[in-house]
Amino acid sequence: MTPWNQGHTRSKYPLRPGKQAKHEGHWALKVLRTGTYQVDVLRWPSESGKAINEELPPGSEVPGASKAFRAQVGQAISAKSATLRLNGKDVMTKPVKNGAKRVVFETMLTKGKHKLSPFFNVPEGELGCYYAIITEK
Repeated sequence: MTPWNQGHTRSKYPLRPGKQAKHEGHWALKVLRTGTYQVDVLRWPSESGKAINEELPPGSEVPGASKAFRAQVGQAISAKSATLRLNGKDVMTKPVKNGAKRVVFETMLTKGKHKLSPFFNVPEGELGCYYAIITEK
């Protein structure tokens, strides 16, 4: 299953010990203008200020019948690199430097529809990047 809420994201779902994960999800992109684009991939939202491999501390509880997702610890990952997968092909891989909050790729995108599937290479296999920021250069 694809992670669909912050409970999954904070628990580094779908990684399972002893099983090599394969990232199969994607974001559907519609590129309006052919050109060079910068793709920043992140583990945590940029406003958190947290590094890719860093644990995210739990937030305060909120009223409700169940425990809020924000009240869960965001588990650390051990990403060694990030790979930019575009339209089912691995375009490039870059290392995750110590303390890095994002990995930055630059790629040519043609006008039209694309599937963006960046992922982190972790000991358990491939973990989809939960956040991406795309800007035209």
